[in-house]
Amino acid sequence: MTIFLEHRAKWISKLVIEITAPFQKIFTGTISTARNIWKNYFFLVETRQQNLRLNKKIDLLEIENSRYQELLLANQRLQQLLKFQENTEETFLPARVIGWDSSALFKSIIISKGENDGLKINMPVVNSKGVVGRIVSISPNYAKVLLVTDQNSAVDGLVQRSRCRGMLNAFLIM
Repeated sequence: MTIFLEHRAKWISKLVIEITAPFQKIFTGTISTARNIWKNYFFLVETRQQNLRLNKKIDLLEIENSRYQELLLANQRLQQLLKFQENTEETFLPARVIGWDSSALFKSIIISKGENDGLKINMPVVNSKGVVGRIVSISPNYAKVLLVTDQNSAVDGLVQRSRCRGMLNAFLIM
């Protein structure tokens, strides 16, 4: 009888396993899938936060890089100005451009030097590449420069190859 009961218990056990296993498989798979979805959701949230932090850092580094580029260009301009001053016997007064004429008819700039710095009307304004213009109006601390590219501007010039003198002026192009 014990053998019969053991055999019957094994058979019932096998039947229970056979019936419940597919449900356990579905339940375990569902739980596993839900756990993976939840885990991946938090991973994506963390990845998104990390992406936002990295994008902010990129923005800051691009701003910093832009500042360094501006400093590099300013340094190069100052070096050119120093070389320009070394190669000439004239005395130069460095000035900054602080404004531009916004009209299309006149081409002029405002510089950061004026009468208090020794500037006078009709003085030439040059940079390391050549003539920029001439002073047309002046105040104690600022001066307005008519650029050589203005239609009303004219500059005495010399053709380097032929040594012929002439008047150089710009034309308004419409």
